[in-house]
Amino acid sequence: MANDQRTRFVIVAVAFGLTLVGVTLLAVLAPGTRPYHETFDATGDWGVFVSVNPQGVGNVVDGVYRLYMPTAQQRVWAIGNTQGFGDGVYSVEVTQVAGPLRNGHGFIWRLTDDAEGRASFYFFVVSGDGMISAGYCYNDCAGEERNLTDGTWLATGAIRQGYDVTNMIAVRAEGPDFTFYVNGEAVWSASDPKFAAGDIGLMLEAYEQGGPEVYFDNFKVEGLE
Repeated sequence: MANDQRTRFVIVAVAFGLTLVGVTLLAVLAPGTRPYHETFDATGDWGVFVSVNPQGVGNVVDGVYRLYMPTAQQRVWAIGNTQGFGDGVYSVEVTQVAGPLRNGHGFIWRLTDDAEGRASFYFFVVSGDGMISAGYCYNDCAGEERNLTDGTWLATGAIRQGYDVTNMIAVRAEGPDFTFYVNGEAVWSASDPKFAAGDIGLMLEAYEQGGPEVYFDNFKVEGLE
């Protein structure tokens, strides 16, 4: 399988409660670096995926990236074969189409793998019932985890709740400082100096019930103004 058509697709058990993941250095998005915009109209960087757990599903279909997790208490993520990014504004459109609204779906940034292929990264996720969470984890989320949203889920009226409604979620990452947005509204800020740059990905977590299905579109990385 060619590297430029390979998407890593990982599923690991997750206890209830979210924390974000860390990343080691790749390349920093600097002035003059090409911004990234993935529409998922073709497989592109997000083509063939490899799964360590056949329960989860991740694929490009009908102009979106689809993540589906049928099993409770499971976390799944997909990482495209993209360039590394550091400082920038990361955003993606998310639409839940099925399953329990109590779940976490969103994106990953500043991800890298260690020598054994275990991923560490930051992530920002929302739920279909109006909550946000962000944090980092190490070693496929089997190692250290830390939550950056006051140690818990936070409610926000900025989220459009329910099925078949689209939310645009984003983070402005400048060095260790992060500002999180939902539909253009700043909903939280935090600082963490652990990871400076890395790859990007998409994430879905099921909690008490399995079955959440979420579509992702227009994944962007833009330079800081």
